Amino acid sequence: EDSYIDTPFRERGHYAGDFFPEFATTLVTSGDPRLAKQTARLFNDKYEHVYKKAGATAEGDFPLINILVASWYIRQFNDVEFAQEVYPLYAPFFNELHANRGTNGFYHSKNAFIEPVSFDKNSDLTTFQSLVFATYQEMSSIATRLGNKADAYKYGSWATETQQFIQTHCWDSKAG
Repeated sequence: EDSYIDTPFRERGHYAGDFFPEFATTLVTSGDPRLAKQTARLFNDKYEHVYKKAGATAEGDFPLINILVASWYIRQFNDVEFAQEVYPLYAPFFNELHANRGTNGFYHSKNAFIEPVSFDKNSDLTTFQSLVFATYQEMSSIATRLGNKADAYKYGSWATETQQFIQTHCWDSKAG
């Protein structure tokens, strides 16, 4: 195979929803990251149109999951060359995403997959806000690794802002 593939039930091709646990399993069993790097590159090609025009939504959670796994790979293996390759693709996406938050402050997704259960996947989901928070943290880490202090600060600030937003608007203290 040239990428991780979907679950044993479907086996139809690569699938971002399983990418993170598949990479983690690979690290535990063989420690060889080459398939993860290749899979991230294939997802970068698949989601390039999303990364280039984020607009008002992120068009789902899979592009963000790919960024999380790619940055985890970069961090685990200190692959600065790969960081240099992906950073110019991801940076405009986050700049647009941040600029196009909803007037209520929520980040919107056209179709957050998360789990195949019945709920409004176009609603303002805490899970999606958390995914945006995590990817901002990762972009700050990549920018730091590349020596881009201004962007590292910007993405770190956005991560903090998003975290505070989640704690203020997504937590039901009565329910705990």
